[in-house]
Amino acid sequence: YTAFGDHNTGVPSPPKTVIVSNAGNQPLTVSSISPVNAVFQRSGGSCGTVPFTVPAQSDCTLQYTFLTHNTGTFSDSVTLSVTGSAEATFLFNGVGVQAVLTILPSGGVHFFGTTPVGATSAEAMGELRNDGNGSMVITSITPATTPFVRSGGTCETPPFNLNRNTRKTLGYRYEPVQIGYSQT
Repeated sequence: YTAFGDHNTGVPSPPKTVIVSNAGNQPLTVSSISPVNAVFQRSGGSCGTVPFTVPAQSDCTLQYTFLTHNTGTFSDSVTLSVTGSAEATFLFNGVGVQAVLTILPSGGVHFFGTTPVGATSAEAMGELRNDGNGSMVITSITPATTPFVRSGGTCETPPFNLNRNTRKTLGYRYEPVQIGYSQT
């Protein structure tokens, strides 16, 4: 049984290795490998293309990846047909998951109210939240421009992971340098 676990949609998994072992005293020949559904793909290994022979008291490897563009659970079995012997079967399982970024406040808009020129407003907090069941990487956050200043929060300097059902905060302050309405 080869479990790929939860994996983000649209991103291929690292390969998983299946060992084809010959504990006998005679070589065995694998004459065919059954096809698998499209989310599981053979990606390498040391066995070579079929037909291949595994020497006595030896083994070789088959590598497979998991890639789906849909969420949900996927399973399949692979059967190796061995000349002059019983078939061998192994199973695959993987779950396609997807991250969902929510930015709060909605639209990312804060109103700081009236703040005198040269003063600093109270801190306003924004939030990045992953409401999905997959993980994501935040690769950049556009810096605030004057008269707005990033002042705190729990977000690291990008890039950083935002795992499923987690949230990070961004604190900002308003430091006006002239009279009038400001936005960024």
